[in-house]
Parts: sequence; structure tokens; C-alpha cells
Amino acid sequence: MNLVISVHFRRSYYEYFLPGENNRAVEAEIPADVSGFSASMSLSLEVWEGKWYMSENDMVRFGQRVDLRGGMRIDCTVRNSGEKFVVIVEDAPADFMVFQKYAFGYGRVTVGRLPDNNICFNIQKLVSGYHAALERGADGACYVIDSSQNGTFVNGRRVDGRRELRFGDTVGIFGLKIVFLGDAIAVNRPAEDCAVNGLTAAAAQPGEMADTRVGAYADEYYMRSPRLVERLDDEEIEIEAPPNVNKSRRQPLIFTIGPSMTMVIPMAAGALFTMLAARQSGQSSGAFMFMGIITSVTAAVIGIFWALMNVRYQKKTEAAEAA
Repeated sequence: MNLVISVHFRRSYYEYFLPGENNRAVEAEIPADVSGFSASMSLSLEVWEGKWYMSENDMVRFGQRVDLRGGMRIDCTVRNSGEKFVVIVEDAPADFMVFQKYAFGYGRVTVGRLPDNNICFNIQKLVSGYHAALERGADGACYVIDSSQNGTFVNGRRVDGRRELRFGDTVGIFGLKIVFLGDAIAVNRPAEDCAVNGLTAAAAQPGEMADTRVGAYADEYYMRSPRLVERLDDEEIEIEAPPNVNKSRRQPLIFTIGPSMTMVIPMAAGALFTMLAARQSGQSSGAFMFMGIITSVTAAVIGIFWALMNVRYQKKTEAAEAA
């Protein structure tokens, strides 16, 4: 939902387009030279799941937290000074603001709530019946004349009765904007009803775009200001370090061969003692005794062979895992 808030002070107003963000708090800073107050102030805004809210803070009070939506009016008070101001919430254009140009020669263009005005407009009952007028005299100079109770603004500053307009000046009346272009004026279309009567649409000049509303351009990242594009998250994410490489410690060779020799050594020792005993008794060593020695040696060789094969296989496995 795109919204714009207009903060109206006694001598000026300030517009703030709610940024295209989500699930975060936002402080809308308003400088002291804009508000006319002794110090800068801020509005505490937050957006959750696409819905905007405004809450009180240390500088501003207005009651409980407000769910912002188009067409709202919020009366606020500055805590320290007791000065008052008004916040008006409007629906913002989906892409960008579009103006319609009308020819403006000599004469008078009136703006107000009543239907006999050239520009009939009202919002929150803040617009007077005959609110303001743009008037061009015989000398060619154009003036804006304020006849309202709630004020007419030029470039964000309130008009005191009458003010001469220069090319590019913007007349603001609670969301309605009229841009002075010399021999023409450009009028926006606010969210509230706005009717234009008795004015002639100005033809587009060569090199101008008659209607700049985007229809064929679907690029959601490159739009004219205000760019209401959701900002990318900038929160820091901590990534854990990768686990250490599991380096298995190799078993000493003696512990691999040892189990194979467990039975061989007693068998060989028994055969040797038998042969030694036979010699001491004067008997000759038989073939059976030599068979025990052969069996022991053969078992030892086979055991050592399989132990070495096991060590070799373990080395190949570790090399494959490391790769």
C-alpha cells in the first residue's frame, strides 16, 4: 500500500512519501526550519506485513497507535511547547504523480469546495468554499490569493493574503497541487474527488510527453521519483566457519601387526622348548617338532601380510576423503 503523509504546520507543510519498506521502524525527520518550531522533530512510523502505523514518541503525542490509511486526519501536539499540527494521510499514486495542463491566460482561476469553482476540491472538510484564486493582471504578473481559513501554500510556505507566482512555483492545498508554468497551469489528481470546470486543456508542445503514465513499462526497479521500491534487507547474517577437517591419527604399525603375532609367538616358543628338551634327553628332533616351527613362521608371515594390506587400504581411504 503506497501512502503519503502531509504534515501541516501553522506556516508551512511537509510531505513525506512512505518508503517501500516492510517489517521495520522508520523515523520521519522534520527540520525545524520547515516546522517553524524551536527544534527538529520526528514522527515514529513502522510497517509490519505491509501495513503502516504511527505511534507517539518523546516529542509528539496524539493518543494510541494509529493504523494509517488514506483519508485520515491526525491532530498532534508537541509535548514540550504544546504547539499543534495536523497529519493528513493520502493514498499515493501507484507509479508516479500525473498532472494535467490547462491554458492560463488573463483572468482568474478559483479553487474551493463549492461546485462553481474552476477547480472544485475537498478533503477532510479542510477546504473552504472559495479557498484561493490564481489571478493574472493586465501587466502579465500572476498572483495567488488566499481567502481560506486553513491556508494556501506556495512551495511549502503559507501565503499571507497575496503572493506573486514565478515559473515553476507549486501551489499546495491539502493534497491538491497546481504548478504555475507561465501561460499554463498543471493540476494533479489527488485521491479525493477533484473536478475541473471551465478550463481548456493545453496541447502538448513538441518534445513534451502528453501523458507519462506508465502502462507498457513493467520495470519495478527503475521508476520516476518517488521510487516506492522495497529496500533490500541490510541485516548482518553471521555464517559459521566450516568444521575442521577430520584428520584421523594413524595407528602405529606395531599395534597393527601385534595381534597377528599373539598366537605365533607362543607356538614357536613351545616348539623350541620341545626341541631343546629332546636334545637334553639325548633324543633326536623329529619331523613333528620342525612342523611346529614351520607352522608358527607361516602364520606369522600371513598375519604380517594382512596387517600391511590393511594399512595400505587405510591410506587410500584417507587420501580419497581429503580430495
